[in-house]
Order: sequence, then C-alpha cells, then structure tokens
Amino acid sequence: MKLTVQMDRKDEIPLAEWEEFLAHARRAGAADDTPVAEDYDEEDPRTPSGFVITVEQAEPRVSPENVVLPTDLVHDLIHVVTAVASSDGDVRGLEDTAKQALDHVNEYFRKPALGPNPWTSQDGE
Repeated sequence: MKLTVQMDRKDEIPLAEWEEFLAHARRAGAADDTPVAEDYDEEDPRTPSGFVITVEQAEPRVSPENVVLPTDLVHDLIHVVTAVASSDGDVRGLEDTAKQALDHVNEYFRKPALGPNPWTSQDGE
C-alpha cells in the first residue's frame, strides 16, 4: 500500500512539527534514505506549497518506537514497583505515590494525545 505524508510550507516551521512529520512517515515505514520532496501548488506549479514523503510499501513498523519518559514519572514508577516487590503483599500506603504516577501519565501522555477525559468531572482523570 502506498502512503503519502504531507506538511504545509510556512515561513517558519517549529522543530516539533518537523519531528511529528518525520515520525508519521517512519511509522508508515519510511527509512533513513527515503527522500523528502517538495510539494507544489496545483494552480502555480512553480510555487512550493509543502513537503511530502511517499512510502511505496507502507506497513506498520514491527519494532517498537523509542519512548521518552519524564524523570519524575520514572522515579514514581520505580518507587511503587520497588515497594510492591519488597512487600509481603500489604501495599497499603502506596496509594498516594500510585496516584501521583497516574497523574504524571495523564499529564504527559493521555491529555496531550486525547484531551481531557469526557466521562469524568476532573480534567484528564
């Protein structure tokens, strides 16, 4: 299956938009040597209007993507897992740390990707 990923041309494109554009193409199967081409305006074929990456044999990646985790989230998770692993099964007292870890997951991953949770009265929880 052929897949095309496009990004509009602007005077200034923030780095985050380039990263997202390239990440979409990589998820479709683009490799390091896949070319990034200029896209041109249909009304004026001499005017570049954006950038395009075409993946001829698009398929989902089989290897997992690298994920960057915030340090405070990693510390919370390590604390919770260490306490559970070294306990005799009584994990009372971990509720606050587990809630803090869940809050970090919501803040860093769920809310930016999905927005606030529409089924609760609290933002993103």
